Amino acid sequence: MTTYQKSSLQEIVQTLQNGQKWLTENFREWLGGQEFTDEDRRLFDAGLERWERFERLYQATAPTICIWGNNKKCPSGAPVVCVVCETPTHE
Repeated sequence: MTTYQKSSLQEIVQTLQNGQKWLTENFREWLGGQEFTDEDRRLFDAGLERWERFERLYQATAPTICIWGNNKKCPSGAPVVCVVCETPTHE
C-alpha cells in the first residue's frame, strides 16, 4: 500500500488545496511572461502530477462537495479544479 492510499480524506483535501494554490500562482507567473527554466518546468510538471494523483484519491471517495467546502467552488482561472467543480451541475 502506498503513502497515498494511507492518506486520510482531510490530508487529501489539504494537499489538493495547497497544490491548487501553488499551481495557480506558478501558472499566473508563466502567463505573465516570467521566464521559466527547465527546472521550473520540471517542478511544475511534478506538482501537477502530484495534484492529479491526489485528485484520483479524492474521486475515489465519491465526493459531493468542492475541496474548498460546502457551497464553495474552486477558484476561476485555476489551472486545475476538483472533480466536483468539473461537473456541469455544480453551482
